[in-house]
Amino acid sequence: MAHSTTAQSQTIECGYEDLLWEEDTDCHSPRDLWKENNLLYVATYGALKIYDVTEPDEPILAASHFDSEGIFYGRGVVVNGIGYFAASSSGLSIIDLSNPNTPIHLSTLPTGSNAVDLEVSGGIAYVVNINDTLTAVDVSNNTNPTIISNTTTIDSPQRISLQGDYAFINSFSTFTCIDVSTPISPTVVYVDSSPVQITAFKPHGDIAYACARDGLRVYDIADPSQPTLLSTTPGTGPTTGISIHGKMLSCADFDEGLFTYDISTPETPELLGVRSQITEPTETLLVGDRCYVAGNRRLAAFDVSTPRQSPFISSLQPGKFPATAASSKINDNGLLFSLSNGSIRCVDISDPTTPIVVSDYTPINPTTSITVAGNYLYTTAAGVGVVTIDYTNPALPAEIGLFEYSFLFDEIQTTNSFIYFWNGDVLYGFNATNPGSLSQIGYVEVDDTPGNFAASATDGSRGYFLNTSGRIYMFQFTPSGDMIYLGEYNTGPYLGSGKAFISVSNGIAVYGSWSSTGFHIVDLTNQSFPQFLGTISPQETPEGAVIQSEKAYLLDGLLGSVEVVDLSNPAVPVKIGKFARNEYATTIAIHEDLCIFGDGIHGLRIVRTGACDVPCLPDTNNDGQLTPTDFTAWIGAFNTNAPECDQNGDGMCTPTDFTAWIANYNAGC
Repeated sequence: MAHSTTAQSQTIECGYEDLLWEEDTDCHSPRDLWKENNLLYVATYGALKIYDVTEPDEPILAASHFDSEGIFYGRGVVVNGIGYFAASSSGLSIIDLSNPNTPIHLSTLPTGSNAVDLEVSGGIAYVVNINDTLTAVDVSNNTNPTIISNTTTIDSPQRISLQGDYAFINSFSTFTCIDVSTPISPTVVYVDSSPVQITAFKPHGDIAYACARDGLRVYDIADPSQPTLLSTTPGTGPTTGISIHGKMLSCADFDEGLFTYDISTPETPELLGVRSQITEPTETLLVGDRCYVAGNRRLAAFDVSTPRQSPFISSLQPGKFPATAASSKINDNGLLFSLSNGSIRCVDISDPTTPIVVSDYTPINPTTSITVAGNYLYTTAAGVGVVTIDYTNPALPAEIGLFEYSFLFDEIQTTNSFIYFWNGDVLYGFNATNPGSLSQIGYVEVDDTPGNFAASATDGSRGYFLNTSGRIYMFQFTPSGDMIYLGEYNTGPYLGSGKAFISVSNGIAVYGSWSSTGFHIVDLTNQSFPQFLGTISPQETPEGAVIQSEKAYLLDGLLGSVEVVDLSNPAVPVKIGKFARNEYATTIAIHEDLCIFGDGIHGLRIVRTGACDVPCLPDTNNDGQLTPTDFTAWIGAFNTNAPECDQNGDGMCTPTDFTAWIANYNAGC
C-alpha cells in the first residue's frame, strides 16, 4: 500500500538555476507586462519595450520606443497589433504596433485626470482614471475614439480586470465591481468594505484572487454583486501583479519575490514556490511553465516548473543596527551585537523566527569597533583604549575593564583566549583569560604599509589585516598568543576610501570595499605565493562578504541583497543563489545556518543559509556520506513512512522509491 509522506528533499529554497534570463531596463521601472503571439510587451514609465519570445528562455529585444510628440505609453494591452495605452495625463493613446519597429500614432483622447490602467473588450476600451472615474471609450474606429460614458468608482483606482459583463477595479485600499453590460451606462454593483488593503484583483471564472495586506485572498464571484471571501493564504509583504495560466497563479511580493501557487483547487491555493532573485517585483506574466517578472529596473524570466520555498525566516524593525561602516557580531549563545553610531544593540536570535531586542547600551567612551568572545564584548574607544563589557546578563550589560591606550585601535579580532588589535602598522596582542583585566603580550610592527587600515579577519589560528591599498598582512597566532608575521599579499586591486571588508576560510579570501570594482578572490593557502583568482562583479555596490562551508555570501549594498557563490573550486566561482531584501543593507553576519543582513534604517532580515543547498537524496541517514548504511536507513524510512523514503519526489513512499534510491546512490552527490 502506498502511504503519503511530506517530501524532505524535492523542494529547495533558492532555485537560482530557475532564473533563465535577466535584463536591466535602463532605469525605467516596468509597470505592466502582456503578450501577443510571440511578442512580449513591457510598459515602463514613458517607454515601451518589445521582446521576441519565440525562444521563451532567451528573449530578444526587438524594439524600444519612448514617449514622443503624439505618442505616449503606459499600462495597456495589444489587440491584433493595435496598442491601447493608459498614458497618464494624455488619457487614452492608440498606436499601431503591427510593425514593432515602426509605431504609428493613430489617436490620443483625454479621459479626465491621469489614466492609470485600461482593458479592451468588444470594441470598447475601459479606462481607469486617478480622479475616481471609469471612462468607457468606443474604439471601433481607432483613429477617432469616442467617450460614451463616465462612471464614478472608488478613491484613487489603480488597476482594472474584465470578466464577462463585469469590470473589477482595485485601488490600494479596496475593490469594486461594475456591470458594464451596457457600456453607455455602467452600474456599480459592489464596493468592498473590508478593512484590509487590496493591492491587486484578478477574476478567473467564478473565482477571483486578490492580493491584500493579510495575504492572497480567494473570493467566490459567481454573483459579482455579492463576492464571498472563501479563504486567505497568509503573505508577507505588499503583493501585486497577479497572473494566471492554467492551474498556476503567480504574484509579485514586493518584499519576498516571485510567488507561485497551484490553484487546481481554486478555493485553497497551495504555495509552490518563492523566488527572491529579482528586487522589488511588481508585475508577473505566466506563460506555460515560464514566468516573466518586472522588478526595480529589472526584467527577468523564470522556470517555475519546480517547487521552491522561501529562505525567509523573520525580520526586525529599524533601530540601532549598523547604518554606516559599523559591524555585527554573534556569540555562541545566539546573541547578535550591532554597533551603530557608538551604541550597541543586543538581539537574541536563538529563536530566529522571533528575534528579540534584549538591550541597547551606549558605552561611556565613544566606540569604534567591537568583537565578541563568549559573554564578553570588547570595544575600542578612541584615545582611551580597550573596554570589556560583560553580557552574562544581556539585559544589563556592564563595563568591567579598561586597558588604557592613548592611540586609536582600528579593529579587534579574537582567537581562543587572546585579543588582537591593529593600530596603524602595528599589531598588538593581549591575554584575555581574565576579561576584566587584559594583559599585553606584545606587538609586531609591519614596515612600509601604504594606505590606511580597512578591515580584518581570522581563519583558525591565522589573522589577516587589509588596508585600502589592497594589501593583506598575514599573521600566525601561536597557542601562547604570540604573533608571527608571515608576509603580505600586495598585488590586489586598490580599494579606495569606501567601507572595506574581508572574510577568509581555509586560506581563501574574499575582500573588497564599497568603492571597489567587486568582490575579489585570492588564494592565501601558501603565504609565500598568494594567488589572485578573480573578481565577482556585483549588480550595484559590494558592501560585505562572509565565507562559510565553501560558500561565499556577498552583500550588495544598494540592492540590499545577498548573492550566494559556491567556492568549492575558488578559481571558478559559481553563483547558486540569492536572498533579496529590496532595501539598502550595510552589514552581514553568518551564524550556524542563519544569514543576517540589513541596516539601521530598514532593520535586519534573517534567512536560512541552507536555502541554496541541494539535498543529497540517497544519504538517508544524513551523515554527510554515501555508504551502504544508507540502504539500511532507507529500509527504516520505508517502514516508518519517514520523509527520507521518498526518492522520486512524487510525495509518496512506495516500493518504486527503492529503484529511485539505487539510481540516486549510483549518481552520487
